[in-house]
Amino acid sequence: MKAADISKLKLLHSQGVRELEIRATLYKATAEYEKRKAQVTGTLGLIGRHIRRAFLNKPYDVTADGLRVMLTLKADKRFAKDFSVGQKRIEALATDVVRNTEDHDEYVIITKTGQKISPKEIFMSSKVSIDSKGKTVDRDKAWAECSQFFSVLTASGVIEQ
Repeated sequence: MKAADISKLKLLHSQGVRELEIRATLYKATAEYEKRKAQVTGTLGLIGRHIRRAFLNKPYDVTADGLRVMLTLKADKRFAKDFSVGQKRIEALATDVVRNTEDHDEYVIITKTGQKISPKEIFMSSKVSIDSKGKTVDRDKAWAECSQFFSVLTASGVIEQ
């Protein structure tokens, strides 16, 4: 049984999801195998088949370097009335992606504060303003900002692992 990364789920739920990007690559060998099986491989195979038919008019024509598919899901903020429903669905899908990740999966979840969650890493960042002195910056101010950022991460529980 797979175990979800608790810190990723905690970050995802505390900050919310702005965008979910799912990435996959379909290689020629995989396409040939699926052709012999006469079945579509999940979402990737279905998307790949439709793209090849639409653009190449050849249902099983795959280049040697493969077909790269990136699917991005984000809520349309223009329709504020239904925004919370779409946001909840995207967050539920992102939670499902994190819980059911396999070794070869590729995805990027961008939280509402701009932090990025991928299968193997969590990218945390913060923008700060530090006064410059010529071509350098104030060392004490830079260290204070780094220390404050670390304190925020520790307080939010991101650094528990």
